[in-house]
Amino acid sequence: MNPFRILDSLSASVSRCLLKVYGFTGKDAMKKANMALVVVCSFLLIFILNRNHPLFGDDWMYSMLPEPSNDRVKSFTDILYTQYEHYFTWGGRSVVHVIAQSLLLLGKLPADILNSLAYVALTLVIYTFANRGNKKNPSLLIGINLLIFFFQPALGSTMLWKTGSANYLWGTLIVLSFLLPYRNYLFNSQKTNGNIVKSIAFLFFGIVAGWTNENMGVALIAMTALFICYYKSSSMKIPAWAWTGLIGAIVGCAFMVAAPGNYARMDMIGGTSEHVFFVSVYINQLLGTMAAFYYYSIVLVFILVLTLFFWLSCSKKENRNRQKGLMLIIFSGALVAVLAMSASPIFPGRASYGINSLIILAIAILFANLDFDKLLVKRITSTVLFFGLLFLSVDYYRGYKELSSVSQVYAEREAQLSEEKNLGVSDITFLKRIEEPKTRFLHHFDLSYDSLDWHNRIYSRYNELHSVKVAP
Repeated sequence: MNPFRILDSLSASVSRCLLKVYGFTGKDAMKKANMALVVVCSFLLIFILNRNHPLFGDDWMYSMLPEPSNDRVKSFTDILYTQYEHYFTWGGRSVVHVIAQSLLLLGKLPADILNSLAYVALTLVIYTFANRGNKKNPSLLIGINLLIFFFQPALGSTMLWKTGSANYLWGTLIVLSFLLPYRNYLFNSQKTNGNIVKSIAFLFFGIVAGWTNENMGVALIAMTALFICYYKSSSMKIPAWAWTGLIGAIVGCAFMVAAPGNYARMDMIGGTSEHVFFVSVYINQLLGTMAAFYYYSIVLVFILVLTLFFWLSCSKKENRNRQKGLMLIIFSGALVAVLAMSASPIFPGRASYGINSLIILAIAILFANLDFDKLLVKRITSTVLFFGLLFLSVDYYRGYKELSSVSQVYAEREAQLSEEKNLGVSDITFLKRIEEPKTRFLHHFDLSYDSLDWHNRIYSRYNELHSVKVAP
């Protein structure tokens, strides 16, 4: 028996089954039900991961008032005071750190719910950005979720760890939400709406969006400016709110970058020697940035190129130029965000979250505007989503299993803490160590055997202990 003939027959059978499913789910009423199902499932899946991810490191620190105080943050007033001190001593990401401290103030369960809702909101903003004006498309929403889960290299650090999620998940959500009206105006410029209230609102929204994190703040300015340039080149009237939004983004980014705490932190950890030639340092950092971009994002770029070729031959005829223009604006924003990282001596995986989200959005814009009436588009979409969901189930199980085991260790540690504190013990040693993360789902570095390590000291403050360590 010819094995190739068997494989070909099997492939054809799978394709026929997938097309029947696609035809069943293609009806309007079923599409609405499927959209709701995808939203609910994505919330539940990310919520389960959130519930099992422990608070860690900066989460403990941002739950406390600045040293030398050992008091917890107890009100929004405390958050504002903490961020005022933080702005002058550590860094300028005031907006996202206010979000982080607010989540921590609310407690673990409310924070897990809100963090999960923020993830769902991000997927829906990307979906709306790409699909506004088209029919409902559950396949697109599933694809967005798959791309995020598979191609965000520091998934736990940016979507589950509370401080990291505020910096990256929430920050990216704010940036893309701010850009959504610019996208909508590109496709519907009949109403210029010169309402002064809207212009003022966009000024303040721009300040907030530009004040999220450094590379996305710079990218936001670039994308907003590119939208305005596109309006101008297309002989569209440029509304006042588009200008005030751009001004706000510049102001917000400037406030963030100019924070005295940025330079105080550099001095504290040791900045670049003044004797080192600046251009040489920058070139080295630029090369490192390009290498990091290749490592973290090259697969997404490859998928974008493939989708572009597919779109060129299988897209709808309406608004093709504007779809392509929109995709190029978003992808240009991703490249600007990459270049902005060359100002930093390091490029950790979590810093690629906004960059990869923009590339995912660019892919979604092209995918959303394929002609789904074509049989080839249906076949490829159904097959890719089927195997994508299959692989996700395996990856998700591995991540859940690791998070669950770490959550169990922390539950045992909290029980030990409670028992020994009741006995008056304030120097505590944990016997069970947590292994280094094996999946992208966990942001964690276990406490040290040295009680003077930074993580150990902040954990001691957080739990009102004299010292804590883990046995070697």
